[in-house]
Amino acid sequence: MDCKNPLFIGVDIGREHDLTVIWLIEQVGGVNFTRRVIELSKQTFDAQEQTLYELLQLPAVRRCCIDQSGLGRQFAERAARKFGAYRVEGISFTTSTKEELAYPVRSAFEDPTIKVPFSNAVRADLRGVRKEVTGSGHIRFAGERNRYGHCDRFWALALALHAAKKPASGAITNPKKIHYGPNINTLTPGRRVFIPRTLQSRPRLGYFET
Repeated sequence: MDCKNPLFIGVDIGREHDLTVIWLIEQVGGVNFTRRVIELSKQTFDAQEQTLYELLQLPAVRRCCIDQSGLGRQFAERAARKFGAYRVEGISFTTSTKEELAYPVRSAFEDPTIKVPFSNAVRADLRGVRKEVTGSGHIRFAGERNRYGHCDRFWALALALHAAKKPASGAITNPKKIHYGPNINTLTPGRRVFIPRTLQSRPRLGYFET
């Protein structure tokens, strides 16, 4: 992947019952464009690490946030040791951290500052996370289990957006200079064209640009 703008990664870890989802976004100014969504089902940790490390080796990757709850702790520690703690951060899922992660996802769609694939699985996961109030008055975010998983894509995206919170310099700093659309003939002089690419789904590998 040849990219000069900052890239950020979010990783939600699963093993037997849930997917491991790796979400890669490219930040152009304040807009985050999804570049890759990788879904790994019942893969060994070695295979999952190999897939993630291929992305972390990209020079444009600025930061990666990994779910280090339970099975993910060793996964996050090994990645941080290999690529540096300044690039890889483990995030423990607690009630407070889930709240901190969930609200920016909603805000990103309201602004809007996020572009995601058009897929039923992504749509189901984004809609599947619910805010609940406990009997003691505390707020918690719970993901429903559906035919596509357990809202793993939502949390991978949330982690990617969390990784991108700190601004980083890139090749393009103003998204207004990008024409987002397929018709290059209507391009205003001085603006760069961004043509949405098709994201194809492949078994066990997720969505890839074509």
